[in-house]
Amino acid sequence: YSHAVKVNSNKEDAKADNESWDLFFMMGKCHEKIAGTYGDEAFSYPDSMRVYETSMRSALESYSKSLLQAQACEKDGSLLVEQQGGSSHGAMEAVYRLHATRLKCLIDAVQHGDDERE
Repeated sequence: YSHAVKVNSNKEDAKADNESWDLFFMMGKCHEKIAGTYGDEAFSYPDSMRVYETSMRSALESYSKSLLQAQACEKDGSLLVEQQGGSSHGAMEAVYRLHATRLKCLIDAVQHGDDERE
């Protein structure tokens, strides 16, 4: 997906920046799936981030980029919503995924013991 975004961004077309919202959306979903496999990862070092946290941060960043681009496309009327990977609602779906991912992070933090969260 990263390569696809890079290729799409290298286009001369002015709309190229707004055409990759669905790629960022799918990248967010991939990062979220990766993070899910590390949900039970132990905190090993106090000053470093776990793979779970790094992957969820990447997911949130991807969803945020997707949302900004989808909103820009909706504003100028160029949003083409094709059902790819379950995303058929444009910016609304990106908003949902962004907030659902935040909620998952909060739930994961609460499920860990107090001694791990400090």
